[in-house]
Amino acid sequence: MRASTDVPEHYGTKFVVSGQHVEVYQYDKHRTRPTGRTTRFDPESTPKEVDEQKKKLRLHDTTTRRRTKIRRILLANPDMCRFFVTITFKDNVKDIGHAYKDFNFFIKRLRYWAHKQGKNRDFKYLVVPERQKRGAVHFHMVCNAPFYWNKGWNPHTNNRKISEILERVWGYGFADIRLIDDPMKVAGYISKYLTKQDEWPPYTRRYKVSRNVLHPISYYAEPVVEKSDFSPHTGKFDAKAIL
Repeated sequence: MRASTDVPEHYGTKFVVSGQHVEVYQYDKHRTRPTGRTTRFDPESTPKEVDEQKKKLRLHDTTTRRRTKIRRILLANPDMCRFFVTITFKDNVKDIGHAYKDFNFFIKRLRYWAHKQGKNRDFKYLVVPERQKRGAVHFHMVCNAPFYWNKGWNPHTNNRKISEILERVWGYGFADIRLIDDPMKVAGYISKYLTKQDEWPPYTRRYKVSRNVLHPISYYAEPVVEKSDFSPHTGKFDAKAIL
């Protein structure tokens, strides 16, 4: 039996495959496809207070989903978790739309520069914006950055040289690059910036990934089965497990 990637009306097991990492969710009773969150509020609350509570709940739920999605994307792309880059504007750029536009041009220039250097490999990145105390936007990026490397460079002692290359390509301010020593911690580190994102205008993109990243895949099945009976590579169950 093959699991379905479409959310069925009822299911007993859910598998989330992020590269070599598999999460298993088993339910004693068949799970019903969610149709929305039902929350009871204090009947003595005013309509304005209820609206504020709903807003906080929506922000909490969406932030939690985004943090989970980022963690799973990083797990699905371990080759991407090599460098942590911070990109800052010299000018006090506060408009997030303008900042994203400059960032997209930066990525294009970076790919072009890498192509000229003959080091344009499979470049992957995930970036999260953050607002500084002065109100300016800056970016935190996780990437594999294979084209920054020169033979003989030590990532612990020559990161300033690589940062200078990034600053020339960036062109709008400052850049800093650090080697990621523990890829397992980077998801929590970059996800913490999402908790501050209630300050962004509505419909602002909270994070951005390159097109070539691998995304987690969810599989659903009606029976309750064990992780050992599921193959994340094929999306199939052991037939004996569900007989």
